[in-house]
Amino acid sequence: MFKAVIVGFGDIAYFLSKDKKRKKTWSHFEAYNSINETKVYAVVERDQKKIDFIKKKYPQINVFRNINELINSKLNIDIISICSPTQTHFDILNRSLILKPKIIICEKPICETLSEAKKIVKLYKKKKIKIIINHQRRFETNFLIAKQIVATGKIGKVLNINANYTSKIINIGTHLIDCIRMIINSEPKFTYSIFKKNLSKKDPSVSGILYFNNDINCFIQSLGSKYKYIFEIDIIGSKGRIRVINNGKNIEFFQFKRSKNFEKYEELYKKKMKLKKQTDPMRELFVNVINAYKNKKKVYPDIHDGYQNLSIVCSMIKSAKYKKLVKI
Repeated sequence: MFKAVIVGFGDIAYFLSKDKKRKKTWSHFEAYNSINETKVYAVVERDQKKIDFIKKKYPQINVFRNINELINSKLNIDIISICSPTQTHFDILNRSLILKPKIIICEKPICETLSEAKKIVKLYKKKKIKIIINHQRRFETNFLIAKQIVATGKIGKVLNINANYTSKIINIGTHLIDCIRMIINSEPKFTYSIFKKNLSKKDPSVSGILYFNNDINCFIQSLGSKYKYIFEIDIIGSKGRIRVINNGKNIEFFQFKRSKNFEKYEELYKKKMKLKKQTDPMRELFVNVINAYKNKKKVYPDIHDGYQNLSIVCSMIKSAKYKKLVKI
């Protein structure tokens, strides 16, 4: 049995699962409860109302006001979930080494700044701790299908990518960028970006172009509105096209064929696809890291993916701020 502690008892830790319209796993607490091998053993939370709630509803769970109290308790912890505000991640990741966990599941972004993230990567380089960043969308069925289609060459050489997200380049945009990186297995070199909304925010809405290796141009577009929910990726290649739309719920596959309308031209024609059962991505992420630990295998998205995703969005913000092309 893996004993887990959740640091920070907010939406992603617990309360998102109380949204009755959300049908899958939406919180760390729910994920642990759905896996036979894991148990929530402790929570770190400083808000008194939340502490009272936990003690009343889950009296078997140990509650600590801060990470130091947890360390001083000498409890044996196997997994640490970091669900606290982003500005606390650096300190908690540092102090987590004292607890010597087997696994750390960290909410994105990995740290508030790139310099902090770089220090954490260096700090954990020689440690045996499995760190996974909660970019759960790469475990969704249709994004995995898209990756397979691209990898097998069914759409040929990737030429252009168009992708859309709601707002907040760091908290939402990193999910989109992580999926794109996974699907095409490539890294961007430069970006030219603009602000979609108020640039004074810590997490602005940013649109821009990512120039990937292999001459792939990727257009990232923000709607600038948190509650206009959209998350989609459209990839066009030399032989066809793959689209993941409707917030990941649907996928469309097209191939270029001789046009029925024009001489010497080819047009895209939609191909029938067998529908596959949709995964429970957040639960899959948790299962993935536990299995990686047990089988001594690498885990993705790991600490390096977390750093790379943060590096890309920081470069986009820098480009938008100074209105110039920025190297990533």
